[in-house]
Parts: sequence; structure tokens; C-alpha cells
Amino acid sequence: NNKTYAWSDELGWIDFSQAKIVTPTTLKLCPSSCTSTSTPISNGSTVSINPGDTINYQACWNTSSGCDTSGDVTLSSSWQETNLPQDAAQWAGNPAPATPQTLTANTVTVSSTEGMSVSYEGQTINLTVAVTPTVSCYECNTTTFNCDGPSTFTGISCATLGKYDGTPAGL
Repeated sequence: NNKTYAWSDELGWIDFSQAKIVTPTTLKLCPSSCTSTSTPISNGSTVSINPGDTINYQACWNTSSGCDTSGDVTLSSSWQETNLPQDAAQWAGNPAPATPQTLTANTVTVSSTEGMSVSYEGQTINLTVAVTPTVSCYECNTTTFNCDGPSTFTGISCATLGKYDGTPAGL
């Protein structure tokens, strides 16, 4: 029986042979699944997504710091969205979630954000979803007027990107 002791001026001799370090159970928001081995979404993070795209998440409740073990509490968690400042995205199945829970970016015409969250057992992960519209534009050589495309670009209009939108008005 190995006993480990330490001296404390306040407490005297302390026996550490029965000491335990208890890792707290915490809420994590994991892309795809609780066992995806990916990095969980941190509280206060911004998730960028294109209009119409989706990302699947699971709410996980365990002692791990990553997305590497079981503990799916997706169906028992509260999934909230503010629709503010813009209605940029939505949780599928809100208020009755599915597992995994799907985040869908709404169609937007200007860059938009929305505050969203997931809560379980008094812990909350807040995130901001940023949705940037995409446009289909042509890239044209201003000397030869030869155009390539159309190609998809991230932005609110072809004109703001210095691209041709295919209309007779040009840029």
C-alpha cells in the first residue's frame, strides 16, 4: 500500500493516496457526430456558410475535450435561434430537434448573421452564423472583351466584384 503524503502548514500531513481528479462533464457542439474526431465549436465562435448549404451537428455531454466519445444529447438539448440581426440561418426541426441537428443557411441577398445556441444541463454554447451570398458572374478581359464563365463568387453583386453579370448593361 503506497501512501503519498505532503505537509501543509495549515492542515498538517495530507494523505494523497485516495485523491481523485474528477473531470467535469461538459456540453460540446460537434460537427457531424460526438465521435467525429473533429474540433468542437467553441462558445462565441462564428460559423461561415453559403446560402442553402447545411452543416450537421450533435450536442454532446461527456468528460472529453473533443468530439471523440459518445454522449449524444441532441434530442434532449434546447436549440435556439434569435433571427437577429438578420434571419440568416435555421436549425432544422426547431423546436423538436433531430439527431444530428441540421443548420441550414437561408437564401440571403446581403451578407447576414444570426445568433444561435444550444443548451443542456445549464450549459450553453452560443455561436454566430454568417451567411454571405454568392453570385454568378463572368470575368472579362477589358481589352479583348473575351469573357470566361460564368463562375460563382462570394459577394452581393457582380458589379461590386468588378465582374460582368451577363446583362446588356454590363458592369
